[in-house]
Amino acid sequence: MGVMEAIERLGLEQGLNKQISYDSEKIDEVHRLTLYPPYFGQFTKDYRLALADGGCPVYVDFFLRDNITPLLGTLSVLDLREEDSVLYRYCGSGITASTGADLTGLNLLDLVPAEGREDLYTDMKAMIAHPCGNFSQHLDVYASGKSVTSESLSLPFKSASDSRVNCLMTLHASEWTIVSEGQKRNLIDSGDMRIGVEWIQSIFVDIGFGTPGPTALQRDQPTELPA
Repeated sequence: MGVMEAIERLGLEQGLNKQISYDSEKIDEVHRLTLYPPYFGQFTKDYRLALADGGCPVYVDFFLRDNITPLLGTLSVLDLREEDSVLYRYCGSGITASTGADLTGLNLLDLVPAEGREDLYTDMKAMIAHPCGNFSQHLDVYASGKSVTSESLSLPFKSASDSRVNCLMTLHASEWTIVSEGQKRNLIDSGDMRIGVEWIQSIFVDIGFGTPGPTALQRDQPTELPA
């Protein structure tokens, strides 16, 4: 199945994928946006507690929290310390099962269609610099021909206690498509795996320091579904 066929199958035809009419949301209210409120609620609750302990937390320390351990399989950590490079520092087992590949060490931007690459990188740099989070819903397509609608909540972290904010931890929730043994292959080398084929919505999340405004992915897009 081609990319456009996958989009049409999910009813996400071009021009019908931007539904948010506001620029940002507070971290306490993210549950209003997601299809998985309890799942995202635990992540945001523990992040708020970590913030209260002294600002953006170190991601390794955050992993050790009791309530976060059950979520490790669906978490990823992205490193933005190199120009034009967003490397997977950590990729949970659930993500590996879904995509059929371990993304650790790969550049996220290589997996994003060219037309969305610059906007995504702009938004991620803004999240690190501000700092703030991001909530998005997007369509991903894998080499197996399966399409998956995903929700992602990214929040800023440090790689060490004495470092600046330089990482984003992302919680993923999807209609997972598990790749069977018979389907397993190197999805990355095939060039067919794409993250963010369509962005249903993308907004900044206020973690207590405000937000930069609308995301680059959201800017200049329709804010309502056509009649």
